[in-house]
Amino acid sequence: MNNIKWVCKDCNLVFQSKNKLDKHRKLSGEAKVRKVLHTCEYCGETFYNKRKHNKECIKRPRGPHKDTPEERKLKSEKLKKAYREGRHHGWANTRKNRYGMSYPEKWFSSVIQNEFTDKDYEYNLPIGKYKVDFAWPKKMRYIEIDGQQHDYTVDYDISRDNWICSQGWKCIRVKWKDICDNKQYYISLLRDFIDNGSEILYNEFLEKQKKELEEEEEKKKKLVSEDMIDSIGRFHSGMVPMSEWLRRKELILNSDVNLSQFGCLTKLEVATGLSRRQIKSTMTKFNIEYKSHS
Repeated sequence: MNNIKWVCKDCNLVFQSKNKLDKHRKLSGEAKVRKVLHTCEYCGETFYNKRKHNKECIKRPRGPHKDTPEERKLKSEKLKKAYREGRHHGWANTRKNRYGMSYPEKWFSSVIQNEFTDKDYEYNLPIGKYKVDFAWPKKMRYIEIDGQQHDYTVDYDISRDNWICSQGWKCIRVKWKDICDNKQYYISLLRDFIDNGSEILYNEFLEKQKKELEEEEEKKKKLVSEDMIDSIGRFHSGMVPMSEWLRRKELILNSDVNLSQFGCLTKLEVATGLSRRQIKSTMTKFNIEYKSHS
């Protein structure tokens, strides 16, 4: 810190600390722009821009601050090795590495200590490029406790579990909100899955999960079909089903209106009961030619 000096840009006075420079600015009564003056320990030059000087300084032990192709290759090899050995922690595991377990994971670890017979598990175990919450390597089984954030990563979790299970593992993934609703059922399910190695409750749980997923998909379809129509009975833009498009097309073509004459849109409104906007969008979709005012 001794080589850092504070300089007043207007009067070029040098100060040893920022506080002294601030006092100088207050006493002078003018707004002074302050910069930090650095001194290079290798070449002895003074400069303001440290990054620029480090790139251009030739007397540095490594020369200008730029990685050679050999250094870049060495760094990439070290990163690849860390990925293979499971030592590289990505953004997804930053919370676990820095803050430890979440509350649901702490609760389940206490359940393992009190309710499970086999307590020989590993937390946050790396399997390939993934990490699992609670794993029993000797039995090749692991348990995932999912919070609310996993509702937005369903596809990723499925592909992740499929790859890990292809390596010989068996997985059971439970949502925290489901555990809160029925704790005793899920404790007995997970205990039976690990301690007894029984797959009866496990298979029942998988069937139950499939049914829930199917029910959720049906609910989504119903919600979409209900949300397609507003309070007046009109379809929202971009959500008109093909059956509605065909109905509008039949109404237009079956009407006695001559589409090659001006004013045909007004006559179609009366004959079909559709709005001008619906008539135009239908004709555009099915490439129906009509005469309109320019």
